[in-house]
Amino acid sequence: MLWKIEVGGITVQKEKYRSIMMYKMMIGILEKWMQSGIISEEEYLKMNTMIAEKYGLNSCSIFLDCSADKR
Repeated sequence: MLWKIEVGGITVQKEKYRSIMMYKMMIGILEKWMQSGIISEEEYLKMNTMIAEKYGLNSCSIFLDCSADKR
């Protein structure tokens, strides 16, 4: 049986949901590091890409954080 969860009106499988939540948690940490000056925006963007790939999110995912691109 596949577990499905609704996220913002989109139904996702349990494993994908877990991946999205792990990605979001890691991005939250990176944002705090960037705001504290521990990492640069360039480093943040590189790590964001690596983490997205690790959790199986492609560059077109609606769950990706693209906010650093707008700063």
